[in-house]
Amino acid sequence: MSKKIPSPTTAKHQKPGRLALVKFVHEDGEEYRTMREEEIEAMQNELVPVFKNGEILLEQTFAENTRKSKEIKRKKTAGELS
Repeated sequence: MSKKIPSPTTAKHQKPGRLALVKFVHEDGEEYRTMREEEIEAMQNELVPVFKNGEILLEQTFAENTRKSKEIKRKKTAGELS
């Protein structure tokens, strides 16, 4: 039986507390970073609530999610996102 060995990279560490996804725009593209919600100050959280207290707040079809995914992939390929 093989033993699990933790990854030595810092990218794999868990972040405690509530998280936010923040977009940073640079001259050579855009970058998204995960930060703790209390650290973002005036920056906009790109995460959108979908469920709250067992209720659906936002309904999206599979087609809408696929379209958004393809748009992000296109932007990355075109160098618009990092």
